[in-house]
Amino acid sequence: MDATDREYRISIPVFFLVLAILSYFAPADHAARAVVRQIYEQALHGHEQGESLNVAVSIVKSLRIRVEPMGVGLTIPIGESLDSLDILVERYTLLLLASTLTLESYDFLLQLLSSWSWAAGSALFFLMAAVLFVCGSRCITLYRCTLFLAMIRFVFPLAMICTGEVYSSFFHQSYVETRQHLESVTLTLQKKSQQLIPEKNEQQDDPNQSYIDMFLSGLSNSYDSAKAAAGSLVAFPVRVKDTIVTYVDEADDIRNYLFALMKMFFIISFVLPSLFTALLWLGMSRLFMTQTGPQACGDSRSAG
Repeated sequence: MDATDREYRISIPVFFLVLAILSYFAPADHAARAVVRQIYEQALHGHEQGESLNVAVSIVKSLRIRVEPMGVGLTIPIGESLDSLDILVERYTLLLLASTLTLESYDFLLQLLSSWSWAAGSALFFLMAAVLFVCGSRCITLYRCTLFLAMIRFVFPLAMICTGEVYSSFFHQSYVETRQHLESVTLTLQKKSQQLIPEKNEQQDDPNQSYIDMFLSGLSNSYDSAKAAAGSLVAFPVRVKDTIVTYVDEADDIRNYLFALMKMFFIISFVLPSLFTALLWLGMSRLFMTQTGPQACGDSRSAG
């Protein structure tokens, strides 16, 4: 027995034993499920926030102001500037809904992999492979089946852990800032809409007031109303214009932040898990599914 045969006789059973321990206690599965649940909760919160923003934008979009200067009716559709934003918010909510459903499927798969039956069965298979190897079995098929099961068992949890590390390093802080900005913008849209509703100042008459005082008070109120109407005839278009400009500016900010969130959740939910799964699968295949393991032991044994 040379040094190479002795090395494989020790390292391969130890490797299978480590796989059995990791498969049964499943530390990678618990860490991966924690990552998936964290991203899922944030995607669900983003979907709810998108629904609230969609309601606010729809209300502002439906606003119509009707004025009658000099007896001529005029309707100002101040919410038409938010048409494109309304479509974008709807697409954002649909993407977040797809993201939450995808993350739910990831969580179900991880829950299946970490279940007692699957973990115990995988651990038992790895222990059996280690015992057979110690007893002298050099079956390449057993070796490859064991490593294939190991890839199924560990590739996806490791891919989700890598996804969580990328999310924590590059996307989490941006998500928190964007969420706070969207909340403030939603409140701003609601407040701006309420400012366009004219306030009604109702004044009750005093029953002990004389007819002369009531007549003089009526003249004074008529003069004040005419003065206020003349002032609003000039100030109202300016206020509407400022409101429309504010809506356009807010819509641009919302659009930029929504695009950032859509890109982030698309990458986190679809791109990174698929990419890391493929890379880990290919890497483990090239590392373990070669002819170097039992084949080398068999060659050295036959040469001896």
